[in-house]
Amino acid sequence: MLTELLYISEAVEYPAKPIDFGHILSRARQRNSDAGVTGMLIFHKGKFIQLLEGMSQGLTGIYNDYIQTDPRHKSIQVVAQGAIHARSFGAWSMGFAEPAAMQASMPLSLEKVIYQLMSDEAQKSRPSAGVVEMTRLYQQVR
Repeated sequence: MLTELLYISEAVEYPAKPIDFGHILSRARQRNSDAGVTGMLIFHKGKFIQLLEGMSQGLTGIYNDYIQTDPRHKSIQVVAQGAIHARSFGAWSMGFAEPAAMQASMPLSLEKVIYQLMSDEAQKSRPSAGVVEMTRLYQQVR
C-alpha cells in the first residue's frame, strides 16, 4: 500500500554547529531510492519537517532504521501517516528546501516551492493530507 509519513523534529546542535546538508541529502537520496521512497525535507530555524512516501514496508524501514536512530535530531514526532493514492514528490528521492536561504534568492512562498516540486499528477489533484499538514507545520515554526 502506498503510504505517506510526515514528521517534525529538532536539530540537536543548531545553531552552534553547522548542518552538513550535502552529506545528509546524498545518503538519504541513495537509501530512499533503494527503498522506493520519495519525499521532501524542509529545514527552518532548527526544525526538520519531512514528508516521506512509498510502499509501507520501505517507508517503515527508512523511518525505523535511519530517522529514529539519527543522533543529529531529537523530539521526533509523527504528525500524519496514512494511505495515499499517488505520490506528491515522485520525482524526488529527497527534495529539499531551506526557506531562510531560499528567500534571499527567490521571493516565492514555501507553498509555491512545494507545489512546483510536486509531480504533475499531484499538482492536478487535491494535495494529500501530509502536504497540507507540512505546509501548516511550516507556518507554525517560521
